[in-house]
Amino acid sequence: MINYDIERIVNSIIEKSKISKAPVDVETICLNYDISLEPIDAEDNLSGFFLINESKKKIIGYNKKHSDNRVRFTIAHEFGHFQLHCKKDHKIFIDSKFFRNELSSSGALRQEREANAFAAALLMPITLLEKELSKIKQDKRIDEILPKLSRSFKVSEDSMKFRLINLGMLDPN
Repeated sequence: MINYDIERIVNSIIEKSKISKAPVDVETICLNYDISLEPIDAEDNLSGFFLINESKKKIIGYNKKHSDNRVRFTIAHEFGHFQLHCKKDHKIFIDSKFFRNELSSSGALRQEREANAFAAALLMPITLLEKELSKIKQDKRIDEILPKLSRSFKVSEDSMKFRLINLGMLDPN
């Protein structure tokens, strides 16, 4: 299911950042919003966090042990919390209830589902997906298309598959 508000916000960010090809540079986008990115040593079940500290410094921490694709998704997810859930007047914001764990990845929490949808939209924007799909011959099987798209966008094949299904660009069967 597409959240059109999230898609609109992401499209605005993509346009302002002048991104015209995959993969989306999430690190630079965060830096443009004065968000510091900090690798952390953490247990495998913690992917990342977002916080605004007392001096109003914005930080996204990510698990440096995770794969590059996982890190990119984590950064985009936490940036989603910043865009969607952090009020402009917050003096301090700690993503304590949004720490990535088994519950958050299940989509059980509304804000986690929104941050996941935001991350998917940011890493795999509709306009760039359409552009890449138009380059791929239509007679290719999905098992040939998914790896190619996943590599181009630097996301997992599962993430790409879910995004294409949610956009109606791929039959779920």
